[in-house]
Amino acid sequence: MNIRNPLFFTLLAGLAGCATLPSSGPTGHQIEKSAAEPKDGSTPIRLAQVNTIADVPSGGLTGTPVSMLADLAPPPTDMVGPGDVLDINIYEAGVALFASGGAGGGGSGTANQTAATPGVSVQKLPPTRIDDRGDISIPYAGTLHVGGLTVSKVEALIRRSLRGLSQNPRVLVTMSQAITNTVIIGGEVAKPGRLILQTNRETLSDVVALAGGYRGSARDLTLRVNRAGKSVDIRVNDLIDNPTLDVRAYPGDRLVLISNPRSYSVLGASGRVEQTPFSRSSVSLAEAVANAGGVNPGVGN
Repeated sequence: MNIRNPLFFTLLAGLAGCATLPSSGPTGHQIEKSAAEPKDGSTPIRLAQVNTIADVPSGGLTGTPVSMLADLAPPPTDMVGPGDVLDINIYEAGVALFASGGAGGGGSGTANQTAATPGVSVQKLPPTRIDDRGDISIPYAGTLHVGGLTVSKVEALIRRSLRGLSQNPRVLVTMSQAITNTVIIGGEVAKPGRLILQTNRETLSDVVALAGGYRGSARDLTLRVNRAGKSVDIRVNDLIDNPTLDVRAYPGDRLVLISNPRSYSVLGASGRVEQTPFSRSSVSLAEAVANAGGVNPGVGN
């Protein structure tokens, strides 16, 4: 009897200690309590009991992220604006206004004059950069506002400004450096920098391709588009899987390709409590549980 009593008390103490043994996951009550009353004082989390796919909350999304981008009609590819550099050639017949260095009043000293045919001369003005107000300066014509005009309209404006000063002037304007009709792309691309939109029909994926393509796996990348004061994030693999998300780029867009791997966590009565990266663009709830070793009814409550 003296031997059995110590053995009884030893087993009783051991059973009491089992209550303090660690478990492989929280109980249902612990999860509900921590969601309703977060210890960090943050907003409580609403738990949803999911029995069928219809029970999965929608998250309050009313449309795709791309729908938040301003739907702007593509501008002409030869529209000029601040920062653009123009090459301007003025052709004159008869007595030339710009004869014998007459454009020297511009102060550049680099203007040149070439005789094309008898009685016709051509004056090439120095490269002309459009200032921040959208203005350029033409000798004898003064300051002209050209921001927002196409190249052909700039030619017509210069020709009108010289009428009465030159005999039958003709103007040829070409774009030397384009700034207005460009986008800037950076981040996880092979060649970050400024890209010219040659057709203004290039899509977001076209811009990424023109920048040398993306680095890494498409499922781990997010394309952030900044347009007209709004920022939208689009998964690169969604652009590939859903062409309707691949909208046109617009001049002035700022694009950044961000490495942003996605993962999901499986807690509670699963075979393994772990954080798992997405192996593809989407994973169903059943697949997520299966990847975690399935349901373990011996764990949790």
